[in-house]
Amino acid sequence: MKDSPPSSVVTTYSSSTAVRAALLYAGFVVGYGVSTDAKLQTTVASLSKETLKKPLDDAWFKKRLRSSRPNPHDLPTHLTLTDLRENQLC
Repeated sequence: MKDSPPSSVVTTYSSSTAVRAALLYAGFVVGYGVSTDAKLQTTVASLSKETLKKPLDDAWFKKRLRSSRPNPHDLPTHLTLTDLRENQLC
């Protein structure tokens, strides 16, 4: 049997850029979650891209560049946008 990442999914009502970036920096592949009565967008994350129905796309990464809070406040300074994008594409 081939080793593969677990198929568990983390879900949150937050759709903030900083929360999504934090999940990316933590090593998750991040995607758009389903809307709810209270929220137009939510967030899902997994260790496997195949687990997500709609991973974050280029539009989100471009939006992140314009965000007033593109990162979590405690982000290590050596990490870059390229690090995030490469993790998402794997």
